[in-house]
Amino acid sequence: MSSPTTAVKRPREAKFRRLQQVFLALTFPILLIALGVRLVATPLFLWIEYHRPGFPADHWGMTTEQRMTYGSYGLDYIMNFAPPEYLSGLISEEAGMLFQDQEVSHMTDVQHVIQWGFLVALILLVLSAISCLYLHRRAPGAASGALFFGAWLTVALLVILLVVAVLAWETFFALFHSLFFDAGSWTFRITDTLIRLYPTQFWMDAAIAVALIAVIGAFVTMLITRPRMRSAARGERAAVDEGSGHDGREETEHERADVEDSNTERQDADSERDQTLGNRESASDHSASENQGAPSAKDRPNRDSDARSAPWA
Repeated sequence: MSSPTTAVKRPREAKFRRLQQVFLALTFPILLIALGVRLVATPLFLWIEYHRPGFPADHWGMTTEQRMTYGSYGLDYIMNFAPPEYLSGLISEEAGMLFQDQEVSHMTDVQHVIQWGFLVALILLVLSAISCLYLHRRAPGAASGALFFGAWLTVALLVILLVVAVLAWETFFALFHSLFFDAGSWTFRITDTLIRLYPTQFWMDAAIAVALIAVIGAFVTMLITRPRMRSAARGERAAVDEGSGHDGREETEHERADVEDSNTERQDADSERDQTLGNRESASDHSASENQGAPSAKDRPNRDSDARSAPWA
């Protein structure tokens, strides 16, 4: 029999496991998007963009090689802990400053957002790994279920964002920047270096690439976690059926024992009744035999008279 303390702990543990599952499901989209951003922020994606057909050319004569060189400087700056002088000290081939002060300031803001974002994603990744390990030990299949739901949540979220971005890209782009940057700090002229290196098409392609990476990661997660979910569900059903069968066997044994006890009691009662009847019959026979051997009341006076009339020898 379980103690009251154990009975109280079980609901608490179940609630804690549920919270862990919710945490995993809500965290998983963030991790997939962070993975997509990290894979896009690479020289490979930069090279693909600058060399793909249809990418808009620079109207002021910047070549693809120059774009690749200067664009790599900007990418390296936001992905490292370089000081602002890393960009402000660059000189263009026209013997002018490559990046203006406002551009350097915005790139510094982007650097901070990227680094803090990756730090938060790293912390969430560690916590998610701990949650997965805990759920795997306490409730096999629970982590797979949470990740499966998180994958579907990722797909749904990206579909909504895709629809909004397609219908109103400018509004979407402005709302996104307003979440992380001060108003006016991220708007530039079309002749500024940042716009020439990273035009609107670049950011649209980057957003599509991040979404594709996240969606692919979500579907891969579904393929991996779905069989484990089914296996865990089958194991749980088998455990429930086994427990029900065990209870049924115990009930059958108890019923059988009750029937045997009832039969034993009935046999004892029958034996007692038979013994009682036998005793009664024996008593009746004994009384009858005594009555046959004893003289009757009519015979007693005659015998007495015979005894009185008999002469003495």
